[in-house]
Amino acid sequence: MTDAWGTVIAGIVAGALAFLGSWFGSRRGVADQAKVEHQQWLRGQREAAYVAFLDAWDRANEEMSDLVGEWAELCSHIYDYEGDGVSAMGDSVKEDLDSAMTRMHPAAERVQLIGEKGINEIAAKMTALLWDMGHAIVARLPENTESATWSAYAGKYAEGQTQRKSFLAQAREEMHAEPQPGRSRGWRFPWSRR
Repeated sequence: MTDAWGTVIAGIVAGALAFLGSWFGSRRGVADQAKVEHQQWLRGQREAAYVAFLDAWDRANEEMSDLVGEWAELCSHIYDYEGDGVSAMGDSVKEDLDSAMTRMHPAAERVQLIGEKGINEIAAKMTALLWDMGHAIVARLPENTESATWSAYAGKYAEGQTQRKSFLAQAREEMHAEPQPGRSRGWRFPWSRR
């Protein structure tokens, strides 16, 4: 009877260890699969946010560039407005700039919400540069007494194009990275939750 009990106990221990091993392994597999699926979903959301941001930024940038390109014509029609043509032109330009930035705001917020740190920093710089470009345009209005030149706008425009290229490169790198299964917070017991 003594030899039989040793065999039975060894079988029970082996079965319990096999059960525990398969249970922990399946839990890890499910967790890895869930993590990869979440990373894929997040990557899709980020891609959509980045594309929307670039579209909104390009549209606002184009509207400002069109405004600058039409500046001489706008100034030539100052006296076509009823009443004070200078302030009417200023109001029209400020309204156009505000409209461009208002359309840009939701796309910038979405990038800030789900983007990686590096992308967020570049997007914030790009948004600030658009504001600076708008201020450079407003500084050229006839109602302003300062004698501003287009060099401030041109400098911000060039810097904006450089930041756009950086944004695109960073986004491309992020989109091409494959989701990685496994724990990202170091080792822990499989049954502990965080």
